[in-house]
Amino acid sequence: VINATDTSRPRLTLASGGGLDITGGKVTINGPLNFLLKGTGFLNVSNAGSELYADDLYESNSGMRHDRGYFNVSNGGKIHVKGTSRLTYLQGNVSGEGSQVNSKTFFMGVYGSYGGNQYLSVNNGGEVNASEKISLGYYDQNSDTTLAVSEGGKISAPTISLSTNSELALGAQEGSAAKAAGIIDAEKIEFVWASTSDKKITLNHTDKDATISADIVSGSEGLGYINALNGTTYLTGDNSAFSGKVKIEQNGALGITQNIGTAEITNRGKLHLKAEDSMTFANKISGNGTISIDSGTVELTGNNYAFYGYIDVASDAVAVISEDKNIGRAELDVDGKLQINANKDWVFDNDLEGRGIVEINMGNHEFSFDEFAYTDWFQGSLAFQNTTFNLEKNAEFLQRGGITAGQGSQVTVGKGAHSISTLGFSGGTVDFGALAAGAQMTEGTVNVSKTLDLRGEGVIQVSGSDVVRSVSRDIDSALSLTEVDDGNSTIKLVDAQGAEVLGDAGNLQLQDKNGQILSSSAQRDIQQNGQKAAVGTYDYRLTSGVNNDGLYIGYGLTQLDLHATDSDALVLSSNGKSENAADLSAKITGSGDLAFSSQKGQTVSLSNKDNDYTGVTDLRSGTLLLNNDNVLGNTHELRLAAETELDMNGHSQTVGTLNGSADSLLSLNGGSLTVTNGGTSTGSLTGSGELNIQGGTLDIAGDNSNLTANVNIANSANVLVSHAQGLGSANVENNGTLALNNSAEKRAAASVNYTLGGNLTNNGTLMTGMSGQQAGNVLVVKGNYHGNNGQLVMNTVLNGDDSVTDKLVVEGDTSGTTAVTVNNAGGTGAKTLNGIELIHVDGKSEGEFVQAGRIVAGAYDYTLARGQGANSGNWYLTSGSDSPELQPEPDPMPNPEPNPNPEPNPNPTPTPGPDLNVDNDLRPEAGSYIANLAAANTMFTTRLHERLGNTYYTDMVTGEQKQTTMWMRHEGGHNKWRDGSGQLKTQSNRYVLQLGGDVAQWSQNGSDSWHVGVMAGYGNSDSKTISSRTGYRAKASVNGYSTGLYATWYADDESRNGAYLDSWAQYSWFDNTVKGDDLQSESYKSKGFTASLEAGYKHKLAEFNGSQGTRNEWYVQPQAQVTWMGVKADKHRESNGTLVHSNGDGNVQTRLGVKTWLKSHHKMDDDKSREFQPFVEVNWLHNSKDFSTSMDGVSVTQDGARNIAEIKTGVEGQLNANLNVWGNVGVQVADRGYNDTSAMVGIKWQF
Repeated sequence: VINATDTSRPRLTLASGGGLDITGGKVTINGPLNFLLKGTGFLNVSNAGSELYADDLYESNSGMRHDRGYFNVSNGGKIHVKGTSRLTYLQGNVSGEGSQVNSKTFFMGVYGSYGGNQYLSVNNGGEVNASEKISLGYYDQNSDTTLAVSEGGKISAPTISLSTNSELALGAQEGSAAKAAGIIDAEKIEFVWASTSDKKITLNHTDKDATISADIVSGSEGLGYINALNGTTYLTGDNSAFSGKVKIEQNGALGITQNIGTAEITNRGKLHLKAEDSMTFANKISGNGTISIDSGTVELTGNNYAFYGYIDVASDAVAVISEDKNIGRAELDVDGKLQINANKDWVFDNDLEGRGIVEINMGNHEFSFDEFAYTDWFQGSLAFQNTTFNLEKNAEFLQRGGITAGQGSQVTVGKGAHSISTLGFSGGTVDFGALAAGAQMTEGTVNVSKTLDLRGEGVIQVSGSDVVRSVSRDIDSALSLTEVDDGNSTIKLVDAQGAEVLGDAGNLQLQDKNGQILSSSAQRDIQQNGQKAAVGTYDYRLTSGVNNDGLYIGYGLTQLDLHATDSDALVLSSNGKSENAADLSAKITGSGDLAFSSQKGQTVSLSNKDNDYTGVTDLRSGTLLLNNDNVLGNTHELRLAAETELDMNGHSQTVGTLNGSADSLLSLNGGSLTVTNGGTSTGSLTGSGELNIQGGTLDIAGDNSNLTANVNIANSANVLVSHAQGLGSANVENNGTLALNNSAEKRAAASVNYTLGGNLTNNGTLMTGMSGQQAGNVLVVKGNYHGNNGQLVMNTVLNGDDSVTDKLVVEGDTSGTTAVTVNNAGGTGAKTLNGIELIHVDGKSEGEFVQAGRIVAGAYDYTLARGQGANSGNWYLTSGSDSPELQPEPDPMPNPEPNPNPEPNPNPTPTPGPDLNVDNDLRPEAGSYIANLAAANTMFTTRLHERLGNTYYTDMVTGEQKQTTMWMRHEGGHNKWRDGSGQLKTQSNRYVLQLGGDVAQWSQNGSDSWHVGVMAGYGNSDSKTISSRTGYRAKASVNGYSTGLYATWYADDESRNGAYLDSWAQYSWFDNTVKGDDLQSESYKSKGFTASLEAGYKHKLAEFNGSQGTRNEWYVQPQAQVTWMGVKADKHRESNGTLVHSNGDGNVQTRLGVKTWLKSHHKMDDDKSREFQPFVEVNWLHNSKDFSTSMDGVSVTQDGARNIAEIKTGVEGQLNANLNVWGNVGVQVADRGYNDTSAMVGIKWQF
């Protein structure tokens, strides 16, 4: 410990040869202290465990000050500074794993003209960390400050600030040999203090992909310098506020992923522009290096006339320019796409090579090549839009390149024969010039050496319509329809002998030089089996010729209008022919069907993309080849018979319904098939490309093990897979419903192991099973699984760990979130130990599978959770907790004296029911069923004094006591209890209305009295049960009616002293509902009888007068009551399959108690017939049975209600000669938290 107690900035001077060498243990500096290192003085902290703590440092010149000494932290040594580490006049090193300098701010620099340069190297795993800022240089310093990060060293701070004469070096400082890069971890690197003095970032390392992610900022305009000397460094931050300069030397490379502000760039090395999506790059670039556009779309908008290097456009990148200055004098190598968008004539004078596409849109102006442009190595294509181009003047620049005439373009062939590599059409016009009489070609022709693509749309113009009309219009009736579309191919425009010819020009239109269509059409009915199957239209047309070797003008079939359907449909056959002779390029239209019937192994093709027929496409035999997009028009059904093949051949097609028979083959072959209305595919689907199901239900029942396409299921579509290899190795993106083994004829089938060889993205619903289907299906995803808030529906026989279940097995990685729904496939619930494995992940298990809704079986709730330990990548269903709630110890039972063996032997002990394991999570619905049964059996039970109150009144004229015969009572109550496991807590509220009256009264001896009456009632009870384990809730309600009889006997009718007997019997019927969280509501009935016998004895204890003239009589009445409860609930099977039995009916409740009351009459109430009887009553109640429910054989029981203590208090009173009222409140308490609170009011009126 070094204590600095002097407050006037004490100094520790370490002169030449001296130093502080910490090689073990900790040194703490208390108080403000500066180090001054002179000459060869040093501060060294080395080795793991060696640490220097500096506290309470100066605010203005705080921290460690080093004056021309040496500073070293190495081999795991550490320096910790609370305030600022200020390093001046030093050479320093922070090196080795674990070596650190940690401070609030870290400063390197000197004031003014103090001499000496500062250099600190952070390398080989060493670190300098500042919680606020790293600052290099001082605004007026004359010396140099360098912080170099190399060979895995790291500096870290939110902000790194570079001031006058400062250098931040990634690798080595400028002038030194390059080193491996370190790490610069900062949010911002700022250049501060406007000055002409040097402040720079030096990139001088040997790495190929070093990264600086900080935002680089110029504190004022033009401030800052980035110097890329060696290695490749990517700047990935937002550098829009940088306005300094960038210099890339010959061996250096700089990558930009967002922007580099307004910096001017001198590029002698390589500038990488790598956009994630798109980027506008307006910076001025000079030099002779390379601009490499690596990815995304990059628009160059700067003035780059001073750049004369190379511009490379990678195969998956797009470069966009609008002026020639954007590319300066650079040589262009285009393997991706170059877009030239201008509204002027453009003479292209740059050298061009590559195999990509140059898209040219001149806004209806001309594009041409400068005579000095060098394009001999350009093997790509010029794709024109809204541009004019003269081939005659520019053909020499396209010896290895080609042309695509796009929308709005006008290509003039000119005179002579011109050789190019490729020619294609995409909506543009090609003018071949004049036709001479008797000539077989125009004055301008094109020779294509590589590819002639005639599948697109466009216009062919010629001059000399009379020559065209001289073409023979004779139709050879012996030719098939696939041959007459190429008939009479007379005038040759393009020679493509030896080249690949695609399509048959069915979508090209023939016009004269004025844009008028050349036509001489004729129509003929096409008869088949004596029926008109279609109407053919014949006219001048363009074709690839009988030998498929160019572009010709001829006369032939241009359109087929389909009429017939079903078995009469028009049939196309190859007739043993191939290529053009078996291809139909005429447009197919109409509402009829189109059938194909060729020998096995023979092929018919269609090539007109304007086809729009709507009938059935019926492939009956042979092979159908698609030679263009949309050649099946708007067909509402694609039908494939056994042993047929449809080859998409890389093209796109939309169909309504897809129906493929067993042993048929649909080869996507790189194409895209869209199905809008489902169907059934029992054959094979093969190949790469896209299979899009947009609507309806598609049942995939065939072996598709060779399917490698991307399968996209739209949100309105369903796909049912009933073959183990139905999905092959496809990558599936599911936005709708993907279900396994779900087709109607398969629902009762055995479980199947399905395999998906690619990736699965679930945005919709994935069903390995559905309600009512057998469990046990396994879906194995060979690739990765991503849940994009989709749903997974599985079937499980909900029992123990070994339950049969559907399973999802992912051999790759999982990500995202998926909601999981589990259907019970017949399980009755059981305890789990490790759980039922639903989802197994072999790779990285970063996806979350979240339980959706309740998973219930019998009396139990199951929970979906991630496994533990080695199984933490998998997901399991468990029916309970690994740490069950502790239950209270039961009361000790007495040890009775042994009894002799009875005669005869007693009945055998009944077999106990299922053992309720408290580890299992009970469903709250069990409490609801119990609450309904308990309420139905108890709500209409009553006692004499509750029913009748004060059964007599005093006649105000005669003074005689007389009886009334009509009564009514209202009762409300609140009940709480738990089940036997302690998991379920139930509360209920009830309301009861009863009314009745005597129908007969008599006396047998003149002093006693007998009463017989009728009564009826309405009651309801609403309850709520919550599980303390799962948090799930259930609500229940029961409401119903009762009707019954009562009979009462009083030994002394006049005074009512002495004994009494009361009995009643009722029949009740109820409607019951139970609704659990996330479950369907359940409804059922209950009904039955209840009956009671009650006895008591009324005895007057005393009579006395109060001080205010009140006459008081004190009574006591012991009571006993036996009530039989026989309301039973119907057996009920829940919608989830659980069978519910409610038990406890037949319960006999006995009550023993005593009631005492005071009968009072104040003298002021004389002649007013007014009396009051306040009372208190205590009871002990015993129930012979517990109310319970059995759910699939597991019993859940109401606890604590066997023995109940009750206290009631209330008042009974006569308000006048006509009106009597009575009321009470009562509380019942019992074991395990059972309690009940009630309030009752009764009214009696004398008529």
